[in-house]
Amino acid sequence: MIVVNAANKPDSGFEGDNNTISIITRDEKVINYDAMSKEKCAYAILNKIADFVC
Repeated sequence: MIVVNAANKPDSGFEGDNNTISIITRDEKVINYDAMSKEKCAYAILNKIADFVC
């Protein structure tokens, strides 16, 4: 699994309050997310990890 953050978008990245992420799964499926809080991004990432483990 690879997680990519679109840091070039306004209010996303290290200095912004939000992130806009894409998750690439092991079967090369790309899941794009709209801008959301960093906390919600963390939950989205953890939920995808749980999908692989469980």
